[in-house]
Amino acid sequence: MESERIQRNKIQNQQDEKDDSGIEQDNSFIYIRISVEDLHLQKVLKFNLDDTVWCAKQKVLQVLIRELTDSLNFGLYLPPCNGRAGKFLDESRCLREYPLSGPVSYLEFKYKRRVYKAIHLVQKNINLKINVKKFIESVRTNQISKVSRYLEKGFDPNFHISDDETPLSSACIDLLEPRSMIMTLVNGGAHLDFRIRNGVNGGAHLDFRIRNGGLTPLHQSAIYNRKEAIVTLLELGASPNIYDEKMLTPLYHSIINKQVETNIDSSYCCLLLLQDHSIVNCHDESLSTELHQACRLGLVQHIEHLLFYRADINAINIGGNTPLHICAATNQEACARVLLFRGADINIVNKTNKTAYELALVSQNHSIASLIETHKSEHVVPFRDTPLINPKRRSIYIEQQRNKHRARSSSNTTPLSSSSTNRSQSMPKFNSNNSTRRSQSPITTPTIEHYFQQQHPSSRSSSPKSFSVNSDHGFGSECASHLSSSSPNAPNGSYTYKRKRLYAAAPGRKCMCIKSYRTNLPGELLLKKGDIVEILSVGEQGYLEGKCKDIEGWFPSNHVQDICVFKNGEMINDDTIVISRDALSALMINNDAYSPRTIVLQRGKKGFGFVLRGSRVAGKLFQPSPSFPALQFLDSIEKGSNADKAGLKQNDYVLEVCF
Repeated sequence: MESERIQRNKIQNQQDEKDDSGIEQDNSFIYIRISVEDLHLQKVLKFNLDDTVWCAKQKVLQVLIRELTDSLNFGLYLPPCNGRAGKFLDESRCLREYPLSGPVSYLEFKYKRRVYKAIHLVQKNINLKINVKKFIESVRTNQISKVSRYLEKGFDPNFHISDDETPLSSACIDLLEPRSMIMTLVNGGAHLDFRIRNGVNGGAHLDFRIRNGGLTPLHQSAIYNRKEAIVTLLELGASPNIYDEKMLTPLYHSIINKQVETNIDSSYCCLLLLQDHSIVNCHDESLSTELHQACRLGLVQHIEHLLFYRADINAINIGGNTPLHICAATNQEACARVLLFRGADINIVNKTNKTAYELALVSQNHSIASLIETHKSEHVVPFRDTPLINPKRRSIYIEQQRNKHRARSSSNTTPLSSSSTNRSQSMPKFNSNNSTRRSQSPITTPTIEHYFQQQHPSSRSSSPKSFSVNSDHGFGSECASHLSSSSPNAPNGSYTYKRKRLYAAAPGRKCMCIKSYRTNLPGELLLKKGDIVEILSVGEQGYLEGKCKDIEGWFPSNHVQDICVFKNGEMINDDTIVISRDALSALMINNDAYSPRTIVLQRGKKGFGFVLRGSRVAGKLFQPSPSFPALQFLDSIEKGSNADKAGLKQNDYVLEVCF
């Protein structure tokens, strides 16, 4: 009885500690009155201040409203107060970062619409059906002036098109140069986190398990690898850590995307998200992380990026398998070499009590089994360089740690934040400010020294998208690549080329050129389709440094595919080459730069065999460009027709017609 009385007094004292601000004195919890005006519901709920707005929204949906149509597009709205305009709370930020005042704070839970400053506007009168159709057509044809006029009249761009896309997501994935249209839509009231209803259109490119809804424009851009759209959305404040309905981040979608287009560099899109504080080790319902998926798909460059940004190399999925187990089961030797080189544990057993070596033997992947068997601990070279991150973006995890430290200083006992146990179990362990950090010990591995000489990094980078971090080997800073004297444009036997190295590639990594590359600057490597390139280092902006035919230089990573070279299960030069189906299909496609050509075409019994379409362009005068050379193009080609036999392809532009 005495213990119960003490417990009741303790609870009463904690309730009495609540001050006039609605926040308890331990600075951990707050009481908020949530109002759902459409359903005429109100309820006071208790929230942890260190929780994100996303966690708070999930709690509202679970406690207050269990079933709601398009629930992910509802948000917590802070009404106008004290001269401040009303706004929807950013789902990636903590509740502590917002001015929640009063004994019990007040927030509205409503559907995300455009926030109007002029109250007299009637949105239903503006978003008429005919206006919606014209607006969608203007967005898809990149008519910025027309879109701006609609938005200036008060048009709300937050709606779903017939195919469940949104105008902003359509601009991100359909336009070749979407930057201006994205900025116009966002300035006109489009929410960066307004989600589509169902899965991604064109799901044939994707694994069937990821056709889920709740995708934001950033998710869509990551899936389709739209670099310009990703950069623009991030610059406008879109969070790289926003979740879809399956609790997956844009980074996760950029990994599991299975599109194979040689003009797209998905690894660079992955790097862009990582540089903007994207969390790692997010997992799906089977507990498979980004690293598991990258190993399953054979994405060597993605694996390097993830490990460089401190992904858990020994993460375990629901079957107890590590990424090395996945490589052993799917015969991804190039990925396994990177994992072993970076320190993967070969002694972890899965739930069937098998190590990666035993799983490789069972799967009859003897080359990987031999690789694991001959691996020694002295071969491991972990990353010692500091990853490059965007210093202008505030990391929500660092803010949470500061808030927790502040809360502990005011109270001896502080409950743990529920947000610390979310689906993403870990985060990159590096500082978010622009300070630099040097490696504690220089890399003395002979393999690394064979590839690189110690450089003297400068204090700033010439690239606006990169951020200076000093290192003992010059990685992560503007460094001069001293290439071999056999390079064609080398004055006095050598020359320098300014390109930022991020980190050294795993030794023995080789790629095959699947798309010819012509050099634009001195120091770049001329590549022809079928060339074998030895990768030396990974650079900024999606570039790799490699060696081909005793010549070193830089080239875009989307022009090559990783391969393995075998002889009796061992890596050697000039022998059997094993490439993936994707690389083989890319080699078979004529994907070199398009050039004007003349076709002589005769009319058949059913016509020419093609469908001609016309494009609309904003403005009175059309100016041809390399990406948009004409207004008319071929929409479809009938198989076996005269057009097909003459070599016409879908999306070919018609420059001139002569009779």
